[in-house]
Amino acid sequence: MEFPKSSLHSELHSDEDIVTEVPSSALPPPAPPVNQVIDIDAPSPSVSQFETPDPAKPPVDSSFSDITYINPAFDSMHLTPEEQKRATDKNYIFNFSSFPASFSTPTEALDTYNTLGYKHQIQFKKYEIQKSKNQISMFSLCCAKRDKPKYHPRFQYAQTSVKLSECNVNVRFYFDKLKGSFIRKEPFKIVHDHPRSLEEKVTVSEDIIREVRDILMFERGIKLSDIQERLMAKFGLEIEGLEILNVIKLIKGDREVNEQALVQDCSNITEAFDSSNVVLNKGVPYVLFVQTRQMLEAYVKYNECIMVNVSKYRKNRYSFHIIHITGIDIHGYPICFGIGFLDIKCINAYEWIFKKFIERAEKYEIEMPKIIVLNLDDEISTVLQGIFPTSKQIISQYYIVSKVKELLGKHKRRPDIDCIVLIDKIEEIVMETEKEVFENKMSDFLKMVSFDSTVERNVANIFSKAEKWSLVSVNGTYTAGLHSLERADAIEGFTRSLKYENTILSITQHTRDKLEKKDCVLACNSKEAHAYMDHPVYKAIAKNFSLYATSIMMHQLIESYKYIAYTESDTSFKVTTDTGRNYNITLRVERILTETKDLMKQEIKEVKQCFFCNCPFFSTTEMICSHIFCVMNLIQIKNINNFAHLKRWRESNEEILPDSAQMQNDNKFLNFIEEIEDTKKRKRNKHKGGKVPMRKRKKNGLFYDEKKGIDGNLMERPNDIPDDEEMKSEASDADVNIDVEKLQKSMEMGFDSEILKYSEQKIEGIDYNKHDDDSSDGDSSDERERRNRRRNARGQKKNHIKGKTLKDKLESIQPKAQQQVKEKVKNAPRRKTRRDAKLEEEANEDSTMDVDDMSIENSELISKPK
Repeated sequence: MEFPKSSLHSELHSDEDIVTEVPSSALPPPAPPVNQVIDIDAPSPSVSQFETPDPAKPPVDSSFSDITYINPAFDSMHLTPEEQKRATDKNYIFNFSSFPASFSTPTEALDTYNTLGYKHQIQFKKYEIQKSKNQISMFSLCCAKRDKPKYHPRFQYAQTSVKLSECNVNVRFYFDKLKGSFIRKEPFKIVHDHPRSLEEKVTVSEDIIREVRDILMFERGIKLSDIQERLMAKFGLEIEGLEILNVIKLIKGDREVNEQALVQDCSNITEAFDSSNVVLNKGVPYVLFVQTRQMLEAYVKYNECIMVNVSKYRKNRYSFHIIHITGIDIHGYPICFGIGFLDIKCINAYEWIFKKFIERAEKYEIEMPKIIVLNLDDEISTVLQGIFPTSKQIISQYYIVSKVKELLGKHKRRPDIDCIVLIDKIEEIVMETEKEVFENKMSDFLKMVSFDSTVERNVANIFSKAEKWSLVSVNGTYTAGLHSLERADAIEGFTRSLKYENTILSITQHTRDKLEKKDCVLACNSKEAHAYMDHPVYKAIAKNFSLYATSIMMHQLIESYKYIAYTESDTSFKVTTDTGRNYNITLRVERILTETKDLMKQEIKEVKQCFFCNCPFFSTTEMICSHIFCVMNLIQIKNINNFAHLKRWRESNEEILPDSAQMQNDNKFLNFIEEIEDTKKRKRNKHKGGKVPMRKRKKNGLFYDEKKGIDGNLMERPNDIPDDEEMKSEASDADVNIDVEKLQKSMEMGFDSEILKYSEQKIEGIDYNKHDDDSSDGDSSDERERRNRRRNARGQKKNHIKGKTLKDKLESIQPKAQQQVKEKVKNAPRRKTRRDAKLEEEANEDSTMDVDDMSIENSELISKPK
């Protein structure tokens, strides 16, 4: 028996089956068992679903030729020195012995091994074949990369001399007449001569992807070979199994949906968010819609423009695509109106999600959006056109630029093509505002990408939709800036930041905590920007508009000084930019509707003259553009009275009314405490070092803010009585008229920390504001006790106010704490009274007088002549 040489086999094409005719009796005996390296961590696949009901007659497979061949290189199970080096590296080895070992046909075996091996970065192809009486008696599956160019992983693109792979991974199947099926022969090699990796890029056309998607939606358990046959019959193309597996992964992901965990996740959302709407469709495909109460309230306020973003990646544990329905608030933050999840991108899933979204909006009588910003997907556009027939569709600029970048990605390493120049060119086309220049740039760009017919065809398809994304067509349509590059980029960046372990609940929480807090305010920290901070127009804008709108109009104000404005008439002006482009500004009369602050919101019509510009910035964002600023500088307008029609970005002037009288009183008391803190801080800051001035005593001092008590009447403290005789009369004045009902009210409202303390002092006959004017020398025990009580009260007030938060101020003074403060005050050394201070001053004055008299006498003695 003669075998062909290995060199002859390496010269043949890898896709052809290489066979030699030999008799069935001349087969080599099975090789003895050899120790083979087994990957312990390799997961075992699911139980084989294939049965072998065929009779003992071997089947006929038309995919093999009529010649039989066996490669002797696979007979030896001993590892070569190179294979022994790689036997411990998981990048080169995978044990697939747990794959099914019995099949009815070779095609069935190939489909099963490729489907199971796809998750582990290995693929197989039919290789050896032996026939007996025109029936297959043996076949083998070898590594799909055998006899293909072998690249070094680090020098894949710079490698000049290319070798062919001689991977010895091969598994043989022999036909068993008793069982009527092909049985796998043991053992076999599992060490590759190349790293385990697959090219997961999808290179087939979109028509093939849609066809495979339709097949999977209606037949989930279809075999790989059946899909190949259908594509061959419809398109006349023979597509490899790896390409189809890549398409399947792109369509429905590589994870199976755990329905039980998904249902539990949905119930967690309803518990975490009150009044949330969570709807799940368990059919084909899986679809989920989530809308919390906060999202619905945001949609009520800002429903004029929405943006629809479909994620490219499946960043969650269920391998779902994510659809974000978003908008923008007056502060420039992205706000979410609803979140959709789907495992297959198709028209049925899109329709289901947006119908649930519109059903809840109609339930609360919310208006339809006027503008919808979306991506380049034609299916989403068709669905939205049917559900929102009156809304205008606009394609975001971000998806135009990103699609061109994706098309040029495979040509980055070509030395004859500068992809950076092409990307800059497409960004210029997106931002172009003049029609003639826009058309000329499009035609030039098509010539620049003519080096690749696929790129040229896709770019021409994008340019055919220019009426939906070019500024020439969008001009005059208010989009709130959602069509710009930055808005969609912020949403896509958020979805990319998610992790594959995220649940539906965590994604909803991240949307609320991270996405809706992305700051989009432009930086205004430059020296040039600070020079305009004192501009009267800027001050008026900052007072009336939000910080986000102010930052953008600040940059427009700076740019306006580069332009030249001309007066054509009393109500029309012309502005020429530094690039030579002209814009027209008009001043026309508008009727402005304003609302009163009354509960019955009556609309009042006011007639005002308002500025308008024909530039895209003014029409799409409803902000003051640089051209209008230039005209205002020409005619010396220093206010924004001519912009009453721009209401979208204005700060709300409506006052938030308190819920009850109790909240009003609470706020008054908190403001009173804050004022005390501020006054103390000002005193400390003002008198740093040196002698701090003595605290001024209040006469007829007010208890708290606005000179009103709980019932609205004046509440005043008694006058300070500095004299000793009047201080002794405090005990006799203890019978002060106290309104018990007022005291109970204050206790219920939480003012126990200050009002109760003051009332207790009045009951005990103590004046809270009283100072220690008495000396302890010769005083009675009652007077000494009163002084201690006053010190105690003063110490409590100081400890209560100094260095604590408002919450601590309300809760800090408790009976136990009061008792501790009293004990500290009693044990503390006695403070020096005013009488002691006066005695010391008098003693000092006497001493100084004596010294002065002595000095005068001495001076007189010195001045006398001898």
